[in-house]
Amino acid sequence: MAHKLPLYYPLIKTKREPIKDDDFWDRAEELFDNKNYKSSIIETLNYANKDILKGANLKKNIDISKIHGAIEVNIKIDKKNFSISTKIAKIDQDSATTPLLRRVAEINFSALDFAQIRFKDNLLYIDYVEPIELCSPRKVNYVLQEILFNADEFYNEFIELYDAKEAVEVTKEILNTSQQSRVIRDIREYLGEVDSYIEYYEKNDKSNYAWDIIIITLYRISNMSYLNGYIKYEIIQKISMLHNRDIDFQDRISRGKIYINELKELSDDYYKSKLYFRKDMVTMLKTSDIDIIKDWVSEYSDTLKDIEESNDNFAASYYAYAMFLRLIYNYNISRRQRGEIETLLEKISRKDINSAKDKLITLHNQFINKKIEDKDGFIFSYSNIFWISISVVILLKFIVSIF
Repeated sequence: MAHKLPLYYPLIKTKREPIKDDDFWDRAEELFDNKNYKSSIIETLNYANKDILKGANLKKNIDISKIHGAIEVNIKIDKKNFSISTKIAKIDQDSATTPLLRRVAEINFSALDFAQIRFKDNLLYIDYVEPIELCSPRKVNYVLQEILFNADEFYNEFIELYDAKEAVEVTKEILNTSQQSRVIRDIREYLGEVDSYIEYYEKNDKSNYAWDIIIITLYRISNMSYLNGYIKYEIIQKISMLHNRDIDFQDRISRGKIYINELKELSDDYYKSKLYFRKDMVTMLKTSDIDIIKDWVSEYSDTLKDIEESNDNFAASYYAYAMFLRLIYNYNISRRQRGEIETLLEKISRKDINSAKDKLITLHNQFINKKIEDKDGFIFSYSNIFWISISVVILLKFIVSIF
């Protein structure tokens, strides 16, 4: 019997993350060069996300707060200064205060370049203030990314590991019961198939492919943008570890196996508590357009061609499968591009590698030849088509009943 590829369930349809607009960037640099500093900062923020300053009176001093994930971020711009700040967490009598403050000191000397975490009135907050004439577009964009990424990450760490509390209660859009059940099913089935795949590899002298099923599993889970909390940060760190060539390959596999087992042991209630649809001020994914994606996919072409010429359908299928998951993981691609990937992965889910390989290569070539447009649109997954078909049948029955 031919070997079958791992499962794939389509992601729940969500809005595309904020898109960066290079036109704003060009204006920001020109304005900064002309010493129009406030306007330069405004255009830099528009570059990151044109909705950041929505609702603000740009002709006056700007003081606006927006939601990013589970935190609230405040931005101020006046004639003298530019500032970004956010309250991360609150410390009370139940918090592990001493180790937490030790951790804060470590972060301030390692993870942060411009911003700093500060402690005042039992609140941990992160902020950055700078005279506007020193706020070049590159600095503003870097600081914005630094604060948003780290504040969101450390919010989860401080609350889950040190028993800190929410500093500001942010309203979250929780997944409904049906969506929660679907996500838990997907996670459980992804984790549940790992052992059987590893057993197959070991019996067929392909034990190194344990790395592939582990990375594929973590990509499938991490690409769920609605899975949040410290677990998301942990998964991202494990993915980074698995790609770290400074670590012995077998050691990476061993660590990956241990972590998969740790994920299995987490309760359904734990996973459910981390499920909500995010509202992000700025995407942490890389900017994409049809040419960027072509170049990125092209980097895999030579290896994929060599594998294909050796008639190793097994290696080619796994290599392309993981490549497409990594594309979703790294880049803010359009819903149409993501839809093409997900439709194919769902179609070849648990199908034999001999038939799957050609389909994966075809999609790879479509990206190389820029056949898949960088436009948002409806994602035609098989599950979506199923519900469309049901709706059409119901509609037809209703029309017939009228006549």
